[in-house]
Amino acid sequence: MPFGWNGKRSSGTAVPMAEPVDTRYKIKAQTLDDFVKVRDFVRSHARVYVTNERRLSLSVDHLSDDDKSTVERLGAEVLPELRYDLERLP
Repeated sequence: MPFGWNGKRSSGTAVPMAEPVDTRYKIKAQTLDDFVKVRDFVRSHARVYVTNERRLSLSVDHLSDDDKSTVERLGAEVLPELRYDLERLP
């Protein structure tokens, strides 16, 4: 029998792993004008989870590489929002 992570013998039961999924992204604009342009663009290209106008940020579903480059050209930074990866576990 194989040993588990705690050094004790395990039953050999596998823990189901999450399937690879697209990452949620955080988009942060520098100015309110940039935020409005980016928000309008992203709403037509991806699902928007959170819009925070005070912080000039958006939390959005997966963006294609073309959409990410367009968002960056509109004046915003695109970062992976890794804290939501655990929500996707079975």
